[in-house]
Amino acid sequence: MKRKIALVCAAAMALSLAACGSTSSESTASSSEAASSESTAASSEAASSESTEAAAAGDFDATQAINVVSREDGSGTRGAFIELTGVEDDNGDNTTQAAVIQNSTNGVMTTVANDETAIGYISLGSLDGSVKALTIGGVAPSADTVKDGSYTLARPFNIVTNGEPTDELAVDFINYCMSAEGQALATEEGYIGTDGAAAFEGTLPAGSITVGGSSSVSPLMEKLIEGYQALNPDATIELMTTDSTTGV
Repeated sequence: MKRKIALVCAAAMALSLAACGSTSSESTASSSEAASSESTAASSEAASSESTEAAAAGDFDATQAINVVSREDGSGTRGAFIELTGVEDDNGDNTTQAAVIQNSTNGVMTTVANDETAIGYISLGSLDGSVKALTIGGVAPSADTVKDGSYTLARPFNIVTNGEPTDELAVDFINYCMSAEGQALATEEGYIGTDGAAAFEGTLPAGSITVGGSSSVSPLMEKLIEGYQALNPDATIELMTTDSTTGV
C-alpha cells in the first residue's frame, strides 16, 4: 500500500531575492562614476556633461517601476518569504495585487530572467546563472552566511507525515534524508545540510510510497530519491510536485 508523505525536506533553505539587471559591483561603479562627474562639473561643465551622457547611456534606468514576481497562494516559499520579510501582518498577506504570480520556482526564475525590472524570490539551491541573488544588509546568500546567521532570509525545510509514520519504507527513507549521507547530498545540491548527522543505517525494505510537496524542494528530493534507490533498488518512490499546502 502506498503511504503519502508531504515532504519539504530536512535541509535548510535560503530564500534568495532574484533580480535581473546590473550586478552590485556594476551598481557601485556607476555610483562612483556619477560622483566623479558631479565633482568634475565644478571645474568643467562641458566635460561633466559629456561624462554624464556617456554614463547614462550605459547605465540601468533606476527610474523604471519594479515588477514584483511572487509565488501562488499556498506556496510554502511564499509563506516563508512574507513571514520573514514582514509582508505578512495581523491583517494577512500584503503581497501587492500587481504582482505577477507564478506557480513554480522555474516560473519565477524565467519571468525574472526575461524582465530586467523584475524581482522575485526562490530557494538558494535553485539559483543558477539566469538570475542573480541580491544581498540582504550587504550579506550575500551562501551556506556559510546562512549557518552563521548573517544572511537572515532563511528557513528550514521540513518532513511532514500524517501521524507517526509506520510504513517501513517511509521510515527508512526519512532516516536516509536525515542521515549524514542525505545531508551531504543536500549540501552538494546547493542547499544547507545540517552538521553532525549520523551515518545511514537502513533496513532497506521493499515497497512503494509517494512523496508530495513544494516545487522548491523537488530538485533536492529527486536527488534524495535517486540516492536512496541506489542503496535500495526494491523501493519505488513517486514524487508529486505541487505546493506545500497541497502536499500537506
